[in-house]
Amino acid sequence: EVSGTFTVAGSSPMRWRLRWSSPGELDAWAAASGLRLASRWSSWARDPFDASSTRHVSTWVLDGA
Repeated sequence: EVSGTFTVAGSSPMRWRLRWSSPGELDAWAAASGLRLASRWSSWARDPFDASSTRHVSTWVLDGA
């Protein structure tokens, strides 16, 4: 987790927080929302995703669609 404050001149500071989630966590949240994994790649060029991938591009669809 990482957090910070973003400030624009003339406005109040805005706090932010970012938490990294694994593809498995995202899949579980999607499933809990009625979605299922449709595809997953390791890049926008659709390179294969595998255990050594350091990033992912994932798409989910409504389960049953």
